[in-house]
Amino acid sequence: MWQAKALAAPALAATRTPIRLSTSELSARAASRWKGLSEQHSLSGYDTLAPQLDALSAGYVLAALKGLGWELTPGQRRRADTVADELKVVPAHRQMFHRALEMLQEDGVLLREGAFWIVPRVPPAGNPVRLSEQLMEQWPLNGAEISMTAAAVRRWPPCSAANRIHRTAFPRGLAARSGSHLSSGAVCARL
Repeated sequence: MWQAKALAAPALAATRTPIRLSTSELSARAASRWKGLSEQHSLSGYDTLAPQLDALSAGYVLAALKGLGWELTPGQRRRADTVADELKVVPAHRQMFHRALEMLQEDGVLLREGAFWIVPRVPPAGNPVRLSEQLMEQWPLNGAEISMTAAAVRRWPPCSAANRIHRTAFPRGLAARSGSHLSSGAVCARL
């Protein structure tokens, strides 16, 4: 049976002493510590992997927009305040929908100009399922990150068509392919 007890006195005496470092000293110490941690955990690979994960997410978003009926063409303009209604995005998914459009803006696929979304360029047609597989082969120690990225975007309801394609290509899922790589060698396992 649970019984109330007095809280132990926190041992915060050491943290109450102010750290007397200049901004430049603090910055130098942080940079030094970051370099060591980055080397220890092989984080430099993320400089290359992260943009590829972004491309994977964008691929699923582009497939979702196409599935919703928005075939992006250069020069096309859509009203920002009505595009979700036009594509019949339910209110519960509007915040994610708008974030997805912002992601495409960050990639230069969409441009927000006043009350409009403008399509300045369309990336080459890609297959996010194939990209997932290629990333798994290229980055076997990062299978967890790749499969989590793919799964997170695929689970967004507008990506359901891409999700059906993905389940056909990988009936056991990407995680099943990456499971053997979730070892001490994987970056996420070491952190």
